[in-house]
Amino acid sequence: STANLPTPGTLPTSSAASASLPSVDASVLTDADISRFNEDGAIVLRGTFAPWVEAMREGAEANLSDPGPLCDEHAAAAGTGGRFHDDQFLWHRHAIFADFVLRAGAGAIAARAMGSRTAHILYDQLFVKEPGTAAPTLPSAACAVRSVSSRQRWRASQRSTGSLKWPSLSRPVEEE
Repeated sequence: STANLPTPGTLPTSSAASASLPSVDASVLTDADISRFNEDGAIVLRGTFAPWVEAMREGAEANLSDPGPLCDEHAAAAGTGGRFHDDQFLWHRHAIFADFVLRAGAGAIAARAMGSRTAHILYDQLFVKEPGTAAPTLPSAACAVRSVSSRQRWRASQRSTGSLKWPSLSRPVEEE
């Protein structure tokens, strides 16, 4: 249901918590980073958004307390203990996530990595699996790949354990 999603074009009011947080310049990417991105489909930029982490953690806690209409609680659905929370489109409902998307510089970094003038956010998702939760981690949680009509994709990931250019999971779609 989309009944509880925001009206298109409206975003949450800017967060006071993010007012002093920096925008990261795309020049943090080196030529070696860009080459690695082109080879592997992903890169790790440790610490790049470190000033944003605590505010984003608070945003995640707010989402756990007030999930959106697309939220899934996988442990509850599986009838197991613990909590495995999965929610989407947080930047439409939580100011800190909107501020991150619009002000942190991730879009400019993605565009530079792809050799593009622009990058657009398609999708954001939060996974929180508490320690000791018995519910299995879903394959879609390990690799959230969506079909996009574009030759270029970017998947932000804090940790990558290999190439995200997995041909069986992600194939470019020719634009018409």
